[in-house]
Amino acid sequence: MRGIMKHRNYYRLLGVSKDATAAEIQHAYRICARKYHPDVNKDKDAEARFKEINEANDVLKDPVKRKLYDRYGEQWAEAEQRGYDGNEYVQRPDDEQSFYAGASGNGIGEEQVRDLFGHLFSGNFSCRTDDPSCSFGTGMQSYQAEIYLGLSELIEAGVTSFSCKIPQFNPASGQVEMQEKRVKVRIPRGSIDGSVIRVKDFNKTINSIGEDLLLTVRILPDPRFRVVDHDLFTVVSVAPWEAAIGAKIGVDTVNGSVNLSIPAGTRSGRKFRLKGKGLPGRDGRTGDMIVEIHIQIPASLSVEEKRLFKELSRKSQYNPRTADGQKAGVAAAV
Repeated sequence: MRGIMKHRNYYRLLGVSKDATAAEIQHAYRICARKYHPDVNKDKDAEARFKEINEANDVLKDPVKRKLYDRYGEQWAEAEQRGYDGNEYVQRPDDEQSFYAGASGNGIGEEQVRDLFGHLFSGNFSCRTDDPSCSFGTGMQSYQAEIYLGLSELIEAGVTSFSCKIPQFNPASGQVEMQEKRVKVRIPRGSIDGSVIRVKDFNKTINSIGEDLLLTVRILPDPRFRVVDHDLFTVVSVAPWEAAIGAKIGVDTVNGSVNLSIPAGTRSGRKFRLKGKGLPGRDGRTGDMIVEIHIQIPASLSVEEKRLFKELSRKSQYNPRTADGQKAGVAAAV
């Protein structure tokens, strides 16, 4: 049975009710993931909480697993392995040892193991590089799973590793057993959300036929950036006076901070493109970063700041509520 944590209520972890919609669950997950992402939250318990949030999301986003969880609670994975689907029970022999027995018994021989894999372990299972374990579903030719990566891993495009559990036939016992396997995978340059990485000969079967592992890349939510293909989008706040008279501000990118010149008269919502500050592409080019300006009004003002704003209000000829932007009785410049 899979499990990476002492059980906690999945719905409570994400802060949603048991009757929450799939969209509500995903919205809550994104908020929680941003809050507890280890790159952002340096609290010593943040990493553990981040793992819990991801496990909760893995179960609740899958309709079948969610139904099992709603019915069987923390025993949902065991119920799944035994053939439950949340509605009915698929008959299995009472004695699992005889069911997995060798050819000399009443069970199955190794010739039938590959067929059993497709039946007992079908479907796609999620796996994250920070998980201590995960399970994979097998098909006739390959294993399929999802690998969750942060932006830094996509940029470095190096080798990462994770542990997983896969069904393998043990000739000594004549049984199919879940065995842990450490997998190393090289992340190709230019990988984005939805990219598929093929790991050749991931699992040698009982017939010495190498089965491939197909990993679908999923990008972990990042509190700083929204990712669209190879481009990154971010929102940067500026003070009213910076937008009015212009300023040079620091903008965080995936490779450190860069300076961005804000011209005088910049309005909220204006976008600036930083060429080559996005994610690397497979063709050698790099995506861009799109910076959207948000004018942030101070929540509180000092006495002196209030005096200056009042003085500006008296002296300024600007009125945003008129067609020409001028105060009544003031002629627009020609």
